[in-house]
This record gives sequence, C-alpha cells and structure tokens, in this order.
Amino acid sequence: MLIQSIVGVICGGLALLLLIYCILMLCEKGPIFTNRFIWSSEAEKKTFDKKAEYRLASIVYGTLALFFALETIYVFTLDMRILIVGFSLIGLLFIYLIINAVKSQRKR
Repeated sequence: MLIQSIVGVICGGLALLLLIYCILMLCEKGPIFTNRFIWSSEAEKKTFDKKAEYRLASIVYGTLALFFALETIYVFTLDMRILIVGFSLIGLLFIYLIINAVKSQRKR
C-alpha cells in the first residue's frame, strides 16, 4: 500500500509538471522540447515556424499530462477502464504525431 501511494504521488507530480509546461507552451513561452527543434542547428531554428512547434509541444505534453493524471487515478482506484482510456490516449497521440510528421515532410 505504501509503494502504491508513492507511485501515485510520483505520477501526480509528473502530471502537474507536464501540465505547467503545457500551459507555458500554449502561452508560447519557454524552451521548446521537441526533437525537431533540439537537434536542429541555430540557422535552421531561425527558419522554423515557432507557433507550430509550440502547438506541437503543447499537444504532446498536454496529452502526457492527462495520461499521468489518469495513471494517478488508476493507481489509487485500480479501475482498469481508466488505464484503457489512458493507453488509448497515447495511441491517439502516436497517430497524431505520425500524421504531423508526414505533413511536415510534404511541406519540404
């Protein structure tokens, strides 16, 4: 029971941190933690559409925040339906990211 509580608190803390970062991304403030932005050179970063990068980061980190919030609820209630919803959310995020990557490759 103690380990379950510790895992629940950790998941809740992660959800809160990711939510704060998501809100920063929605306000277009702070560093952008996307692979495309991190691994680009300084010259490429100047040509990026930062609004699109902020939007992508807010969607990804917002979804992860929601997933960890659902995970926190699951840890304390042990309701499998919540776990299924959480993993479905992650699946939808992967589909969105694949579609976004294909669209960005077509623009180049």
